[in-house]
Amino acid sequence: MNTDKLGFSIEEAVKFSGIGRTRIFAAINAGQLVARKFGRRTVILRRDLESFLGELPARAPKAPSVVPIGPLAFLLNGETVRQEASDEQK
Repeated sequence: MNTDKLGFSIEEAVKFSGIGRTRIFAAINAGQLVARKFGRRTVILRRDLESFLGELPARAPKAPSVVPIGPLAFLLNGETVRQEASDEQK
């Protein structure tokens, strides 16, 4: 696909953005993504699609999987690790 184009059809916008057709239409209907009409054809300008994608929230980093399961023991990546109590903790 020529990504130097100024405008995309819905199908081209789907391929360019990696977002599904249903979600593209939902964003248009919600006013989050600007789409223009030329006769029966729906056109999404490149700058509008890039702006929409740039305004999507960033994904927060995944928290480490450390889950307390008892005194001085924790779960790290599926393995139980037990720590010896230090003299201060005894």
